[in-house]
Amino acid sequence: MRYKMSKRMLVCIMSAGIMITMAACGSTADSVSAKNLSHYTVENSEEAEEIETTFVETESTENGLGDQEKQIQEVQDTLVYMGGLKTTDDAEKSIELAIFRNEQGDLVGIVTEDGTLHYGMFTTEDGKLEDGREYARMRIEDLVYGYYFNDDLVSGILVDTEGNVYDAGELSEDAAREYVRKTLGG
Repeated sequence: MRYKMSKRMLVCIMSAGIMITMAACGSTADSVSAKNLSHYTVENSEEAEEIETTFVETESTENGLGDQEKQIQEVQDTLVYMGGLKTTDDAEKSIELAIFRNEQGDLVGIVTEDGTLHYGMFTTEDGKLEDGREYARMRIEDLVYGYYFNDDLVSGILVDTEGNVYDAGELSEDAAREYVRKTLGG
């Protein structure tokens, strides 16, 4: 069964959540700081600015970072780690692939190739190497990568966008979740 997925949809959903969180933090800090400052009668405008600045900085430190971490954790909680591979240390390229399934059952992939991060929902199709081995082809950000998990589910192969094949080992869930954090701006 093929899933039609759109990277833009994932980005929009994540962006909307982050924007809602940021808007809520901003409106709370503004209304609370204005409310608290209205209780003071300050004759010196510099002193008033200092009080407001201190209060807003405290609010954003307490709520801003905590809310971003909370938002990232909420997204993490919706993703089930399906597995991941990374090229071996002696490979010509450094490629890492992490596969997750979201609450709707869609596959979400994150691929890093020599430090460049690509991610989004994807579908797979069958691919076949020149030597006859079969693998799954996936499209992320209009780039086509490939992967195959061996029976042990911790080793396999990765295929880059040019069709080059690399032996691969296990990518830990911790490393994969760190890539999720990076895609969310964390």
